[in-house]
Amino acid sequence: MIMTDRRLHRRQLLGGAAAGAVALGGTGLLGGCADSGGSTGSQQSRTKITLPDYLPFTGVQADLPATAAGVQPAFYRYPATPKPFTDSGSTPITSGQAVSGAAIMNTVVRERSANRYWQELERRLGAELTVLGAPTAQFPAKLATILAGGDIPDIVQLYQTTQLPGLLKAKFADLTEHLSGAAIKDYPALANIPTLSWPAGVYNNGIYGIPQHRTPQVISLIVRDDIAKQLGVGIEPSSGEELRELFRQLSDPRNNHWAERSPRNMMQYVGQMVGAPNTWRVEGGTFTRDYATDEYRKALDIVGQMWKEGVFHPDSFNSVSAQITAWIAAGTVRMVSGPGAFFPSAKAVKEQNPEHTVAVVRPPKWDGGGWAPQYLGPAILCVTALKQAEPDRITELLRMLNYLAAPFGTAEELFLSSGIEGVHHTRENGVPVPIEDGGGEIFNVGYLMSPPRVHYVAGFPDVAEQEYRAEESAVSDGVPWPTAGLYSQTDETKGVTLGKTMSSLQDEVIRGQRTLQDWDEAVAAWKRDGGDQIAAEYAESLQQTGSS
Repeated sequence: MIMTDRRLHRRQLLGGAAAGAVALGGTGLLGGCADSGGSTGSQQSRTKITLPDYLPFTGVQADLPATAAGVQPAFYRYPATPKPFTDSGSTPITSGQAVSGAAIMNTVVRERSANRYWQELERRLGAELTVLGAPTAQFPAKLATILAGGDIPDIVQLYQTTQLPGLLKAKFADLTEHLSGAAIKDYPALANIPTLSWPAGVYNNGIYGIPQHRTPQVISLIVRDDIAKQLGVGIEPSSGEELRELFRQLSDPRNNHWAERSPRNMMQYVGQMVGAPNTWRVEGGTFTRDYATDEYRKALDIVGQMWKEGVFHPDSFNSVSAQITAWIAAGTVRMVSGPGAFFPSAKAVKEQNPEHTVAVVRPPKWDGGGWAPQYLGPAILCVTALKQAEPDRITELLRMLNYLAAPFGTAEELFLSSGIEGVHHTRENGVPVPIEDGGGEIFNVGYLMSPPRVHYVAGFPDVAEQEYRAEESAVSDGVPWPTAGLYSQTDETKGVTLGKTMSSLQDEVIRGQRTLQDWDEAVAAWKRDGGDQIAAEYAESLQQTGSS
């Protein structure tokens, strides 16, 4: 077994993975993995299990602090002198026994014998480390093959894994006694993972998965604040009509300028404003899918009207990420909505001209009267699980994950993300800068475990602060992810297919090619073809947790 990936820079790993969890496809936490997400600090385990205590790391001074609700700290600059997080005189693996893992690996790196990073990592861990990996698109199939065999690796990234509750119980360790409540204090980097991420790792009335944290926001809307100011346009709408007027004022199709580029994402944004559920509405133990509600139908009608007004880029339904960042940087579109939209878009804008500015447009309630509660997802990329083993082995593997989750700004995190100073990177104004000759050695152990995502954008402290404020506003009054720790086999097997049908029809309704009556008929078909069964299975799963 060999490592087959170069480690992404920690900022790429943590920022680039934030993509929407509330899509129109399957909505269960597929194999403990979601593209984005979060929940408020008030979301607790639905079982009698006590979730791990949340102990934010304070060893590196943040410019804006972490909060008890789960908002992650912001750093305006990289710490000048990263300090050790762990005891440099000891290693996590004390038995010397080799460690195996399975995780996403996206590029090829040098063999161990010629790889200084790999050798140093093993020295620091106290054991030989090998990882079975594959690129992101191929990893689910690779993992399925691994799990079907008899030799389960010690540490497994559960990414889009099927039959999760049964798989966890049969082959992976129940970590409750090691991590529940105050027990997690033995692993301070894992205790640095906010409470809002942990429910996604709870199955079978036990803690089986350790979350790889991501931002809790499902959807955000950013605007070229500098252009809005030039046009004399306010960017704080207090109602739905004021939001629509903002879109109109930022649009000038005759001169190739449009307000926005994604009617699909705006469905989520407007859905928040009109009070549509966050994928599922749960009342009295009954689950109702969002697009079976009057509020979602209203959002669909509104976004269709906005499309007809010409405020969206005409290529919106076919645009890709590179186009989107180019459009917002050039001012072709003046706003970008999406999960994780802030970092890549803001960075592109600032790199084109440091004087340009971006800001977050917070969603108001459609009819006015305050801010709309924002959708939050499972707050994870995915979860990591440990193969069943003796307690001492579990303990040292948890110590290893604790090392890999070393917080931002520590000496360990600097090494994990950037390698050995003078070999793989130098420091310019404190910021790690890769050395070209060190390429092909650093690989991504962050898909085994990584620290919580912080708000840091090298050279652009204003972007870091904007990110922080956006997350703060979302978490303060968010709508929790409703299916964390729940399971529906029908959603797993049919959810994506059913969702694609609805997504395709939604696009046609927005473009005026189909009607809301067509939508109503499609919702009825969705319910008949599996939607009602999915809802019933989630309700049963919820009941099994002892909640209602």
